[in-house]
Amino acid sequence: MIIQQSIIIDKPAEECWEVLGVQFTDISKWASSIHKSSGMGESFNGSTYCERQCLNGKTIFHEKLVKFEKANHLLSYDIIQGRPAFVKYANNTWQLIDNGDKTKLEQILEIRTKGLLGSLLGSIMKLALTKQFKQMMEEFKYYVENGQAHERKVKF
Repeated sequence: MIIQQSIIIDKPAEECWEVLGVQFTDISKWASSIHKSSGMGESFNGSTYCERQCLNGKTIFHEKLVKFEKANHLLSYDIIQGRPAFVKYANNTWQLIDNGDKTKLEQILEIRTKGLLGSLLGSIMKLALTKQFKQMMEEFKYYVENGQAHERKVKF
C-alpha cells in the first residue's frame, strides 16, 4: 500500500530542511504522535545520526535512514522495529520542493503486509495512517511557520 500526501508551507525550503533534515532526530518537538525521540548510530550523508528511535505511546519505533540528500531536501527511512507483526516492510520518504518563498512537502509511505491478518487489516491501517500522517504534516507546517508546536502537541 502507498500513502501519498502533500502540503504547502509558507517558508523557504532551507528553513523547512532545518527542521526536517538537520533536526531529523528531534521529531518529538513538533509531532503530537511522537512522545520522545532520539538519534542513534553514526552520521549518514550529512545527517548527525543514521537512525532515530521514536516513542509513540508504548510502542518504540526504530527508523533507519536509507537516503539523506540535503541538495534535494529529501530523506527516506525504513521502519525496522515497532511495525505490527503483519507488516513485513515499511518505508517513509519526505521531500521538500522549493517554490521560492513557499515549499511543497511531499510524503510517501510505502507498506507491505503479509499473511491473512495483513490482508484483513491493511485497509483499516491505511485509513488510520492516512489520518495520522495528514496531522503530522499539518503539525510540521505549523511548527516551521510559527516556531512553536501545534496545539495538538501542546495539549499532550
